[in-house]
Amino acid sequence: MESDRNVNQRSRPTNVMCFGSVVIMSQKAASFVLFHGGGVSGATWLNTPDNRKGFASLFLDRGYQVYVVDQTSVGRGSQPDLTGYPLRIGSTANISEVGFTAPEIANAYPQSQNHTQWPGTGLRGDPIFDAFESGFIPLTNNNTRQEISMRAAGCKLLQLIGPSFLISHSIGAIHPIVISDECPDLVLGNVNIEPGNIPFESYTGNATSSVGRTAARPFGLTVHNLNYYPPISQASELITETVGEDTPAKRSCIQQSTAANHTIHTLPNVAKVPYVAFTGEASPHITYEHCVIQYLEQVGVDADWIKMADAGVHGNAHFGFLEKNNVQYFKVVEKWIKKTANGIGSNNSRRHFDE
Repeated sequence: MESDRNVNQRSRPTNVMCFGSVVIMSQKAASFVLFHGGGVSGATWLNTPDNRKGFASLFLDRGYQVYVVDQTSVGRGSQPDLTGYPLRIGSTANISEVGFTAPEIANAYPQSQNHTQWPGTGLRGDPIFDAFESGFIPLTNNNTRQEISMRAAGCKLLQLIGPSFLISHSIGAIHPIVISDECPDLVLGNVNIEPGNIPFESYTGNATSSVGRTAARPFGLTVHNLNYYPPISQASELITETVGEDTPAKRSCIQQSTAANHTIHTLPNVAKVPYVAFTGEASPHITYEHCVIQYLEQVGVDADWIKMADAGVHGNAHFGFLEKNNVQYFKVVEKWIKKTANGIGSNNSRRHFDE
């Protein structure tokens, strides 16, 4: 059946998320919505910096319906009133080199020395690096407003296109969480490449101290409140503790306190949706992604964590889906999606497709 969707929708003028799709011969029932990370736009999914097929193209080649989103305030989702979504710089060449394309040079964490897959030198002046760096654009620093608007706009999108898999990269992983919290029956699965919503904090381990950190996301995975159970009205009701030794190779984590007199607040809506995180063996995320998984499990989510090296895919940093072995990376992601889709196919509210 040929799909005739070619959506370019906008919601209220001050609350805009823009998305689009490509007309294809649709052989699979499942749709995919792709969320970009911080400082870039949905274009990051289309092709690699050295002009090979990216994940959106690879999904299309396999007959899936694909929707590529620009978040509110970003790219095609830019807001006419910037007072509500003030902007800041998306990245710098130095941040990109030491954090994304050549972390082995900065050597801020031991796993960085496993990085082998960036297509080029990863340094300024290399045409592939320059193509990658040109994709960075400003992003908003009003994270609360962006989360709330993406929560509403994301569920509205799923009401239009039907139940879908949500695929994210980096800080874009916040959006599948808030959408699942709002409309879990419309989400087939949360597929997260290197999720950046580390509980309660952000780590600095690239260009700066290998064990630095800053407070972030006071509601655990987000900056605004979720449907916790028992319900909470303010972030201070989430009593926290720090667990684990903090080293450059493996960071300590903040989680809800496990003391006998403290309540663990769960996320029952988020727990309804299958969840997976994928992490490259040379990425800074390999040093702290366990914190995301541990927190998800604490709040009731049965989360899968696939370390790409364990799946036979080696040498990747934070943008593994753009690196030389991105097709192999893609196959690991698709395998999880197929397994999950077929495992929930008997549920009438979800969709099944064949291998």
